[in-house]
Amino acid sequence: MRSLFTLKPFILFVLFIPFTFAQDKSTQHNFFSTNPIFTHTQVNNDPSLSPADRYILDRINYIKSQNDFSKAAELGSLLKSSNEGNGIIDRIAEPYDGQIIFNTENNLSKMMSEIKLIYSGTIRSFSTATEQTGSTKGRVWTAFTHASPSGPGPDTLHIYWSDDGIIHHEFVYAILSGTDIFRGGNLDMEIIEKNNGSKFLWILYTYHKNGAFGPRKIGGIVINLNPISGNLFGLNWPGQTDNDNYYNVNITSDNSVDSSFTWLFIACSMDSVGAGGKTFYGQKFAYITQTTQTVNPSVSYRAQVLPVFWQSGDAYQRILQTDIAYFRDISNSPSLMFTYSNVPDSTKIWLTKSSHTGASASFIGTIGTSHNIRESQIAAPGGTDNQQLMVVGTQDWLNSGDWDLVSWKTLDGGVTWVETFIEGTSSTSSRLPALPDIFTKWKDKNSYRVSYGLASGFIWYPDSVMFVKSEAANSNNWQLPVKVSDNNLNPGLYSQVGFAGNSSDDCYVLWTELNQTRIYSTSCATPLDVDSKLEEANDFSLSYNYPNPFNPSTRLSFVIGHLSFVSLKVYNVLGNEIATLVNEEKPAGNYEIEFDASGFSSGVYYYRLLSENYNETKKMILIK
Repeated sequence: MRSLFTLKPFILFVLFIPFTFAQDKSTQHNFFSTNPIFTHTQVNNDPSLSPADRYILDRINYIKSQNDFSKAAELGSLLKSSNEGNGIIDRIAEPYDGQIIFNTENNLSKMMSEIKLIYSGTIRSFSTATEQTGSTKGRVWTAFTHASPSGPGPDTLHIYWSDDGIIHHEFVYAILSGTDIFRGGNLDMEIIEKNNGSKFLWILYTYHKNGAFGPRKIGGIVINLNPISGNLFGLNWPGQTDNDNYYNVNITSDNSVDSSFTWLFIACSMDSVGAGGKTFYGQKFAYITQTTQTVNPSVSYRAQVLPVFWQSGDAYQRILQTDIAYFRDISNSPSLMFTYSNVPDSTKIWLTKSSHTGASASFIGTIGTSHNIRESQIAAPGGTDNQQLMVVGTQDWLNSGDWDLVSWKTLDGGVTWVETFIEGTSSTSSRLPALPDIFTKWKDKNSYRVSYGLASGFIWYPDSVMFVKSEAANSNNWQLPVKVSDNNLNPGLYSQVGFAGNSSDDCYVLWTELNQTRIYSTSCATPLDVDSKLEEANDFSLSYNYPNPFNPSTRLSFVIGHLSFVSLKVYNVLGNEIATLVNEEKPAGNYEIEFDASGFSSGVYYYRLLSENYNETKKMILIK
């Protein structure tokens, strides 16, 4: 359910794209008519056709122009299933001609304070998962890819396990074929745990066929953990050609509610240069029902793209983020939530909800306000009768360079969302959170863990790797972030967080050095440092206004921990400042300010308390 976006070693490029927060998602939206930025400009504009069928016809026209008539015929066969409202195509996964080598023993155990060095080499991507049932409950699995030392390709995938977080046993490694290489930062894994005690490890990744400039494709490996067996495979969506790029694959399962007939769900981003040289962007979905099948697994592909897609006016290719989470909706039906970010309107994270087969997928709205959002990830504890989901992302307050780490939580399956700042200091250069990763255990409704990188300076130079957790029932209050990296090791920004199972430590964080030559694991139970600035900020607080909703006035209460220059300002839903209530130096103490909104119209407003090391925003509603 999680994968990382890895940038090139030593140089960190930040793409500032113009990212929002819609509180009420109870109304279904016609995405194609109400969101012109994402309007799909078709060659075929027949209004009787669905957007999915118009997309298919566009692709047929383009593929025919490339003289690939077999692919065009294959796409044409999808129109009938699309019109029937199904559009699910079953195929056997493609065999992949790589190598798998199972090791009997290869231990790595180097202690550095509370940091464990797992591997030394050029790391391209990594992921982690923990067994949650049976005699090996708490066993941690780590997968990572590294570049061929002789390059270019073939690259290698390594899989390790550990029962104590100290000794890591190499279980298997797989070598890609020819000059194929793994795409940096794109790897995800899921452990399928059956009620008969059998367990299967599924890992999916993006790789470049025939070197760094080859097409991006989705591949994977499935391993039966006992008795040991496994195979490499490739995914091939209907109509997919070498002109298409498939990447940023994420996976999840319904194992939290079903251990007898467990399904695996797959989502990824895709782009393709089509008719007129325009680049098409979308999301693809597939699922696997026979998750114990290690030889020629059958894959059910949703032939159409998911509802959030668009076609740009140029051939420039953007890197788009897709994530997926499994949950039960209000009627206890199995459901999936997809997130989509790094899109042209970067003040929004776009949401799609579907059944577990993907056949009823529909755009349900967005989260965010008017502030740019970059990376986003989603997690859900699953279980029956549980509509809880959590999204994390980085947000640029008022698009001023003041980047914060923010969470959005829903308790009703995406109808309403509550936004909370995880790390929200006011600095525009000394504390810049990036690349968050989120994890939660099965059926644990209120326990979330997040790791993220912290950069400094206007060139976003990596500084440290941080960890934070939330244990709050029916809210998303976060504890103080702590540092889990050693600055002497020159940490980068990329990390993954997971639960450590049976040990006294409740979680761990994987992270790499800036040049990505080594991967480490750090205990969350014994962090290296609690950030002093954030400890100091804990002496500050901003309360919810009362009454809320209100008309025409309401009271805002806050606590100042020590003598500080503070501001308390009110903003409309567009992020425009409409009132300044406090803007001066104040001594420590408890304060209450009345806000009179007689001159404003009904609607949603935000109020923000800001000091040097504290930043908190809350929502209030004016009803006249």
